[in-house]
Amino acid sequence: MKIKFPKLLPFSKPRKKRGLDEVQNGESYHKISLDELERILSTSVLNGIDSVKASQLLAKFGKNRIKQKKQNPIFKIVGYFFTGFCSLLWIAAIVCILAWKPIGEPNSDPVNLGLGILLILVIFLQAAFSAFQDWSSGKVMKSIKNMMPSSATVIRNGIEHKIPVEEVVVGDLVLLSYGNKVPADVRIIETHDLKFDKSMLTGESEAIEGTLECTDERYVESKNIAFMTTLITNGQGKGIVVATGGQTMMGKIASLTSETKNQTSSLQKELKRFVFIVGTAAIIMAIIVSLVWAFWLRVKYPNYIDTPNFLVNTISVMIAFIPEGLPVCVTLSLLIIAKRMAKSRVLVKNLAVIETLSCVNVIASDKTGTLTQNKMFVASAAAGSECVDLSEYQSLKYERTKSFEQLVASSGLCNNAHFEEDDENNYLSINQKRAIGDATDIALLRFSAQYEKYPQINEKYSVLAEIPFNSRNKWMVKIVKPLDRQINESIFGLNDDTNEDVVLIKGAPDYLLKKSTSILEKNGQQTPMNHQIIDQIIKLQNEWCIFGQRVLVICKRKINYGILSQKENFDVEKFVHDTNDFCIIGLVGIIDPPREGIADVITNLKEAGIRVFMVTGDYALTAAAIAVQIGIFTVPNYDTAETMRIKHKQNKESYERSALLLTGSDIESMSDDDWRLVTPYQEIVLARTTPEQKLRTVKEFQNDKYIVGVTGDGVNDAPALKSADIGIAMGGGSEVAMEASQLVLLDNNFSSILIAIRNGRLVFKNLRKVILYLLPGGCFAELIPVLMSMFVGVAQNISSFQMLVISLFTDIAPSLSLMMEKEESDLLKQPPRSRKDHLVDWKFSLHAYLFLGMLVVFSSQCLFFIYMETYAGLYPGQIFFSFDKLPQIYNSTNSNFSTISEKFLEKRIDEHYFRGQTVTFVSIILLQLFGNLLSTRTNMNSFFKQDPWKKKTRNLYLFGAQVISLGIMIIVVYVPWFHKMFNSRPIPVQFLLLPLVFSLTIFIADEVRKFMVRRKFMFFHKIAW
Repeated sequence: MKIKFPKLLPFSKPRKKRGLDEVQNGESYHKISLDELERILSTSVLNGIDSVKASQLLAKFGKNRIKQKKQNPIFKIVGYFFTGFCSLLWIAAIVCILAWKPIGEPNSDPVNLGLGILLILVIFLQAAFSAFQDWSSGKVMKSIKNMMPSSATVIRNGIEHKIPVEEVVVGDLVLLSYGNKVPADVRIIETHDLKFDKSMLTGESEAIEGTLECTDERYVESKNIAFMTTLITNGQGKGIVVATGGQTMMGKIASLTSETKNQTSSLQKELKRFVFIVGTAAIIMAIIVSLVWAFWLRVKYPNYIDTPNFLVNTISVMIAFIPEGLPVCVTLSLLIIAKRMAKSRVLVKNLAVIETLSCVNVIASDKTGTLTQNKMFVASAAAGSECVDLSEYQSLKYERTKSFEQLVASSGLCNNAHFEEDDENNYLSINQKRAIGDATDIALLRFSAQYEKYPQINEKYSVLAEIPFNSRNKWMVKIVKPLDRQINESIFGLNDDTNEDVVLIKGAPDYLLKKSTSILEKNGQQTPMNHQIIDQIIKLQNEWCIFGQRVLVICKRKINYGILSQKENFDVEKFVHDTNDFCIIGLVGIIDPPREGIADVITNLKEAGIRVFMVTGDYALTAAAIAVQIGIFTVPNYDTAETMRIKHKQNKESYERSALLLTGSDIESMSDDDWRLVTPYQEIVLARTTPEQKLRTVKEFQNDKYIVGVTGDGVNDAPALKSADIGIAMGGGSEVAMEASQLVLLDNNFSSILIAIRNGRLVFKNLRKVILYLLPGGCFAELIPVLMSMFVGVAQNISSFQMLVISLFTDIAPSLSLMMEKEESDLLKQPPRSRKDHLVDWKFSLHAYLFLGMLVVFSSQCLFFIYMETYAGLYPGQIFFSFDKLPQIYNSTNSNFSTISEKFLEKRIDEHYFRGQTVTFVSIILLQLFGNLLSTRTNMNSFFKQDPWKKKTRNLYLFGAQVISLGIMIIVVYVPWFHKMFNSRPIPVQFLLLPLVFSLTIFIADEVRKFMVRRKFMFFHKIAW
């Protein structure tokens, strides 16, 4: 800490009075004196700004917030309308409209116009769902922002106020403290070892020390300015706000840069891969069809397919290949799962990351507050080097030693926690009182309050200087001045004659033992340290650590009275580092009990093939003890960095890599080769680690192709959370941690990770079922009729409009019902999905097209030909290879029509064909609903084992979806408007029943296949999807 008394810089010449706007635009606040700063901003370095003035400034300059740079709406809209399959659909829509006019003139068919309009509506529908997904993600982010109180502490009129950050104005005197973000651009006027993370501005990874003087001509480089949103990584202090909102350095950067593009999730990559494969196949097939028409059909059968119909047929190929409903289904499916997870108090910030949970195979978890309750209490104590039995409260109350009194008093003084001041809290017991502060400090506060001789000991001393605990130093120091010399003499043995203040320091034994030369005896006298005492303390420390206790040493040292005011640049941190003659007052063992049921959660995660590692700043033996208690360590012995290297040198790859305990110092010295030895270990605990080391651990595992999840709740967890494949923050943690994560556990319950992982794995399984349902009927069964019309002369027996109705309307509700399917087997008993396992692979395609697809095609085509034979009198042999001769064949078959005009004959055969097309349309829908839907809802289990009516596997959404799709089908088939606009026709009732028989065939065939897969009969299990 540096306490500095800045001198006012005199100006050699009288200066013109500068106004607020002039200085702000010139960014020279870092150069001017505090006197001039006060005058220009109408504020005070002691009392802050006037409240009335603050209200006026807020009204004049607006709220202290950075306006998000809006993406160019044109590019955003274009993005919505040209993503996924939309580009191909635009081409299809334009071609259909051109086929109507001018290419289709003079006999333009309005059906082509209707089809083009419908395709445009499809594009708008997909764009709407893309926009809706973005809006949903933004809404989730807003809910997180609302959940986290964003406030700043300011001094106005000499009184502290806690106000929303948005109400901070230029001239406000703000308090700065470790772990918080700077609320605006601030000129530092007081520093107690303030340090800031300015990496977002300068790229420097090291924390920057805050100073009182200008250190650089450039505003952004001067260390006496703290910038808005930068993280305070150490210390505390005060500052005057010199810029807010868009006028801050961060605001100006935000106005010049665009939003950072989100990292592509595994699901997005899989969908892009699928779109590329399908789109490429559709374009290739469209080209082949075009060549066949141009060089064969147009020449040999000029009256078969004219130019407008050829264009529509080519578009039909694309429509048949593309599952138009897939983007809608995926978006709605993810929203359903996110809503389900929200009910379990798991908040998803980005829908696309849900599926990534199915890949996670390593979770690096913070200990305090995540695996443990973060409700610490002092379980053991030693005055000097002798243990104290804390259970003997009454005896201690009346027969306490001097050394114990100093331990109790020091625990309360070297502390930044305090009890809340209200009438209700005052009447509660010490262990029930609400306290504010760090969990370790609160434990020591309760310990001090329970055993203290002098109530409210902190009021008997004033704090001259302090350095709060941080993850780098792992100690805390306070220099206190006694206000009551009599009490001070009673506790520490100091009186007015000594003119000495007290330096109190608490921290890790491995650091403070080296810096201590004496220890207190029972009577309060100091005795020199020796090897025997050191060994006794280390033994005590190890014993406590075995039981999971975190051990802290509390030391003291006298310091000459007034030394702080005598030295202008007194550096407390340097003083601590240079001092090696502290006196040990005693030790305390603090325990943070594991969360209830955490051992079962760890076991379940291991059974799910996920390795759980503990990453903590605690002492190694403490961390290992907690790891044993909660099941992270399950073997009696574990390796260290040294034994790992020895075993590797002796046995190379043959030794068993079971459990490993590493410390921060081990990580610091590890090479890349060492990390290749570390990552295969099944159980790992990392102790005494810094945030940088935790981040390196995450990256090293990612380098070895592991999918890493990180849990945490503190500011120091943020780098690792952001770098992880899945960052999981605790809802009660810091704002920084939640901003860096993708998931937030609102209930602060580590077991909620199981819910998230189960849903992530289920999403992948059910998305495959959705695609498997869409491909046979919505793609393959539509594609074959188009190809038959081009290659075997059978006029297309399903219209393009009917194809779109199936893809976009009748298939949507059943697809969504499949997302509601329960797991077939316990997903947490299966290993994580490898990223090499694609959403659609060759086994999946084989099953979708050549098994289910062929069954749907065969059934629907059979029903078409049955209708044509029954009602048109045309046998399959007459229809195949008929090309443009079908009217003549129909005339010769029905000789009683020989006297009827050719025009009427063509109209009559057209009517039969429209009805035949509708039969194919109805057949595909019913085959999908009662054959494919009931089959694809399970992969290996029988339908009857996964009974949709039973409570455990219930999915009544299936039947609701069937009703919805049937309703749409009936409307298209029987409403006259569709007859006129898109040439659908009513069909005989038997063709509403016959598809159900064929559906039963599909259902039975797939049940037989599943039986063979379960029994591993022949090769069926090897090609199962």
